Amino acid sequence: MFDLLTKPVSALLRMLPSQCAVCRNWSAQDICPPCLASFAAKHHRCLGCAIRLPSASRQCGACLRSPPSLDHAITAADYAFPWNELIQRFKFHDAIDLSQSLAERIAQTVLDTQELPSIDWLLPVPLAQQRLQERGYNQTELLTKHLSTLLACPTRSDWLLRQRHTPDQLTLARDARAANVRHVFAIEPKLRDQIQNARVAVIDDVMTTGATLNEIARVLKQAGAAHVQGWVIARTPNPAG
Repeated sequence: MFDLLTKPVSALLRMLPSQCAVCRNWSAQDICPPCLASFAAKHHRCLGCAIRLPSASRQCGACLRSPPSLDHAITAADYAFPWNELIQRFKFHDAIDLSQSLAERIAQTVLDTQELPSIDWLLPVPLAQQRLQERGYNQTELLTKHLSTLLACPTRSDWLLRQRHTPDQLTLARDARAANVRHVFAIEPKLRDQIQNARVAVIDDVMTTGATLNEIARVLKQAGAAHVQGWVIARTPNPAG
């Protein structure tokens, strides 16, 4: 009884059965084990952009032709059912109760990835002030806080600055996405010295073409970061969309 009384309310609530966010059956987890077994299968992916590969190749042709700024990209799943619907609810409809389960998917994928260099810091993708006011929360910060606990890795939400509001990448054609985020991100000038030789993972919800994460990686490396990874919940299966 004493252990229960000392647990945070949020931890106690997670011990109670609830409906699975996918199949709506009762489960002790937000996403039940049968749904995870059905929709969270592991796939071989490109190291540079996390696109699914049909063979044991380390990189896709696009990344071989034009190496990305990211040193490693990791996704927990493809942006398809049920993950696309869960992310939409989490991101746009205040379903912040899904944040831990979605972060757990990223954490498990990271732990399952072989030959992954250690990380010093986790960085959430910053949200434009206008969008933060509209939404009321930054979904990537919620994911990053959970990942910090799950992976015992500290976070820094003050290194990256977003200098202007931009349209959501999912609304744009492929060719427009790189231009949409070019020079959008910057480093907090007072903290540049802390980035020297740092190994960081940048956390986002969805990776479409990788334009956002690669722009952030470029900015971080210009500031002295030694290694930059991108971790997301889901990756769009077809980067040409």
